[in-house]
Amino acid sequence: MRTTIRRYRAHALAALCGPWLLAAALTAPAQDLPPDPIDEFYRQFNAQPDEYRRFLLAYGYPVGGDEALAYEVGQMLATEYGFYGRPNDADRQMPFWEELPDAYALPTRRNHVALPALDWVAARAASRQVVMINEAHHRNTTRRLTLALLPRLRALGYTHLALETLDAADTELAQRGYPLYSRSGYYSGDPIYAELIREALRLGYTLVPYDSAGIPGQTQQQRETRQAEHLVERVLRANPQAKLLVHAGYAHIDKGLGGFGPTTRPMAMEFQRLTGIEPLSVEQAILSPAPPGEPASVADRLAAEFRPTQPSVLLARGTLRPWALWPNRHDATVIFADTPDAVVRPDWMRLGGRRVPVDLSAYLQACLARLPCALEARYAGDRADAVPADQTVVLTAAERRLPLYLRPGRYDLKVRDGSGQIVGRRLLKVCAPGVRGPACARPAFP
Repeated sequence: MRTTIRRYRAHALAALCGPWLLAAALTAPAQDLPPDPIDEFYRQFNAQPDEYRRFLLAYGYPVGGDEALAYEVGQMLATEYGFYGRPNDADRQMPFWEELPDAYALPTRRNHVALPALDWVAARAASRQVVMINEAHHRNTTRRLTLALLPRLRALGYTHLALETLDAADTELAQRGYPLYSRSGYYSGDPIYAELIREALRLGYTLVPYDSAGIPGQTQQQRETRQAEHLVERVLRANPQAKLLVHAGYAHIDKGLGGFGPTTRPMAMEFQRLTGIEPLSVEQAILSPAPPGEPASVADRLAAEFRPTQPSVLLARGTLRPWALWPNRHDATVIFADTPDAVVRPDWMRLGGRRVPVDLSAYLQACLARLPCALEARYAGDRADAVPADQTVVLTAAERRLPLYLRPGRYDLKVRDGSGQIVGRRLLKVCAPGVRGPACARPAFP
């Protein structure tokens, strides 16, 4: 069975190769020719001193009628929207969704039942040595499952967490305990990804960088093979029985051909060839909501049919066989709840009760006349270049009550205006639900 990526195929391909494109833009040789518009965009993007200025650059970048440039800028803006906790904007900026052949029948409640993916994966992981889960880089909802799995898998003896985004040059990450914008890896700039890293280190996981993106001239097959080799060299060579959780992007976790074309063997397939270990492969990247006004996508139809309240897998009634959109590549496909188009910061950002929504509108007055505004809350005591515990951008005055989602604790809150300047700063105390007091930040109930 095949699916068709509609209209924005270039977006999907760019998303697969995003880190390589960033590196390529940095290493492109100087020539006497006029600068390529895409290279020039990435040159400016990488030159920005922090994530908010990257957002501002992509948000206002002039693309004219250059469709290829618009694709690249759109890809990076979608990722930045994800970093700033605006998932619907990320999906609208980078829409790719699926069409199925007319004869293909999707699961229904009559023949399938939805089960929380957290419970299903944890149960299967008990008898496996390696679990691989993927993400769509611009959709931070695809990081929730891995975050929730960390304590469950640690209790099952999993000791290593391999993250595609990690930069091996950040040798102080484990000692520091949290990622930095400038050193730890591009996608760790998302606060939810950063929380995943913090939680893994708190639980005692060994973090493993394994990607080979950025090597000039390498083919996709070389990248896939090198990723698999790095997992073997950096985990299994010293401890052949180590239990490993891998969080990767897109088709790298595929156990069959097709995701990177008819002949390229993905990382998971290469890993199994090198080790003889078949990983549990959990797919959650390709099912995306269709943009407003378009026919319902597979993701939309499954969300409407099963109405999941958390990431879920579908099991056949009777056999309990998990459903996968591509059963030759994955063991299961995860479905998500639909987020109404008008919602900017959805309630799932509570992360299962880890965080509470906080209304910070009282601190925005200094920047509302110079929109956009950014709110950044870092854990008190973290470095200034630490990835925040949460952050968002306010694009209009009507959005001034957008909450930040924060754990109970103390934070260094910064407010920045449309030029990137800090126009407000204060120490913020977030109290546990039900606790009231003059020092507590105001709770929000979106």
